[in-house]
Amino acid sequence: RVTGPPTLRIEVRYKTASGAKPSLSLIAEVPGGERQYDNSPALPPSETWSTASWTATTKPGVTEARIFLRNSGVGTVWYDDLRVSR
Repeated sequence: RVTGPPTLRIEVRYKTASGAKPSLSLIAEVPGGERQYDNSPALPPSETWSTASWTATTKPGVTEARIFLRNSGVGTVWYDDLRVSR
């Protein structure tokens, strides 16, 4: 459940291999059945553990938000230590 200010700071550690293209996404539920979709900029490939952060702003009244750890490439992405804060 989302409460408080509409800004979410998302931090995660990640590493990649073989052409992976990591990114983060947010899907939030807004009253009235509307959904908010937002995507981070592409994260740079990294063969060693790196930390990425992204700030997303939710619409007023959001009741629920989901964070997706994505890969739009053909390689592998490992994610660890996901943190979401305001």
